[in-house]
Amino acid sequence: MHITVAPASTKAAQATIEVLLAAEAGPTVTGVYRNLSRVPAHLAAHPKFKSVKGDVQDGASLDFAGSDAVLAITPPQFHESDIVADARTMSQNIKAAAQKAGIRRLVLLSSSGAQFDKGTVRRHDLPRSLWSWRS
Repeated sequence: MHITVAPASTKAAQATIEVLLAAEAGPTVTGVYRNLSRVPAHLAAHPKFKSVKGDVQDGASLDFAGSDAVLAITPPQFHESDIVADARTMSQNIKAAAQKAGIRRLVLLSSSGAQFDKGTVRRHDLPRSLWSWRS
């Protein structure tokens, strides 16, 4: 199995990649980085890991070809005034790239709004076209 993690530079992504690579019969992993200089040396040296350039904010830069599954983690955007709209755009970019590559397994993890005690978005608050695989 081959799993792509996009973006791979978040703490959650790095921890997930380390667990996947530590598994004896674990998958090969591709990490998507906006800036390849952020690839940790211990991951870059691992024989079952490769890094590629891509940005979840730029859908055209994402290529998940050859992957069996994608773990997408929408990173926090502290500079944006509308974090929900930003997370929606990144999620739509990831979904489009996954569909283009024929990916049948996609996990989307977002912590957007986790710092708030109310007013966060739940799946049923989002348009069906965002979370429905067959929109």
